[in-house]
Amino acid sequence: MGSRDFFKLGDFNVICDSCGFKFKGSELRKRWDGAMVCKQDWEPRPLQEFIKGIKEDQATPFSRPEVPIQYTTGYKQALAGATSITSASLGNDGRVIVDVIEQIYGTTQGAVTITIASSIVTGNVVIVKGVHNSGVVVNIVNNGTGTLIQEA
Repeated sequence: MGSRDFFKLGDFNVICDSCGFKFKGSELRKRWDGAMVCKQDWEPRPLQEFIKGIKEDQATPFSRPEVPIQYTTGYKQALAGATSITSASLGNDGRVIVDVIEQIYGTTQGAVTITIASSIVTGNVVIVKGVHNSGVVVNIVNNGTGTLIQEA
């Protein structure tokens, strides 16, 4: 017989949920987590469980949908005579396409002179199309520092 195996009127034998030793029912206490434990295993509820976080408003003061940036390339037709390419001819992507038109209403054009202004700077691109395949004489005067690309 163990030390707790004795008769006490109105009491009963119980096993501690924490240590597993035998005790009388009157010696156990209910712990904060619901376990019935002896005096040595009883502990108060940790104060850390009572701490509440501060709610923070994470919303921005205003919002709008993200709009994709649309780049446009400038376009200009080079007809008979002189055509001038200035910074106003550029699209918002810094490029312009100059299309040499060989015929207008079935009539072959005369010579075309394309003058690239000094406002076309490094980083700007001028693409001249139809230079070699057209039957038109094309003269290009490049006064700018931008990139000049001649395509057939």
